[in-house]
Amino acid sequence: VEAARARLADAAWPVRAEAHRFLRGVGEPPEAPPAPAARAEGLTEDDYDAMLHPPFTPVAWIHTERGEIEVELYIADAPRTVWRFMRLARDGFYDGHRWSRPLPGDALRAGEERDVSGTFRSEINERAFMRGSVGMEDRGKDTGGGRFFITLLPAPDRNGRQTLFGHVRRGFEVLARLEPGDRIERVRIWDGITPPDP
Repeated sequence: VEAARARLADAAWPVRAEAHRFLRGVGEPPEAPPAPAARAEGLTEDDYDAMLHPPFTPVAWIHTERGEIEVELYIADAPRTVWRFMRLARDGFYDGHRWSRPLPGDALRAGEERDVSGTFRSEINERAFMRGSVGMEDRGKDTGGGRFFITLLPAPDRNGRQTLFGHVRRGFEVLARLEPGDRIERVRIWDGITPPDP
C-alpha cells in the first residue's frame, strides 16, 4: 500500500493510474483518480478527448515511384498510433525511405524502428489483419516506433499481437508492383481539418 501511494506522484500517468486502481482494489483509494496530464508527445486532455471521439476518418496517400496508395486510418481503434503516424508523415519522416524486403512472405515495411521521440504504447484492437492492412512494427508490447508495414496476404498470426491502424482503400495494383528498394516519395495526410497539401 505504501509503495502504491508513493507511485501516485509518478511522472508517468499509466503508473499513477495503476497505483490508484490497486489502492481502490484493497479498499484504500485516494480521494480522486489521477487526471491524465500532457504526455511527452505534447498532447493535452483535449487532444486525447478528440482522439477518442473523432468527427472524421483520416486518410493517408503514400506516394511511391510506382504510384499512389490510399490508406484509411483507423483513428477510433488506434488513436495514438494514428496521431503519431500523421505527425511523422507531416514532418517528412517517411519521405525518401525505401520499402524493405518483405517480412516472411506477407508484408512490405517502411520507415525506421525508432523515431526521434522514442517508442510508444501498443493499441491492440479487434480488427483482423487482411490483405492491405497497415500495422505498426514492434519488438513486443509497447515498443512501436516509426516503422509501419502493409500486409500482402491475410496475416492471422498478427491478430491481437500488433497494432493495426489502417487499411488500403485504393492502390492494390501499386502495392503488388512494389519491390524492396522502391522509394516513398512522400506521405500526404487528410484529417478532416488540415488540407493535405500545406
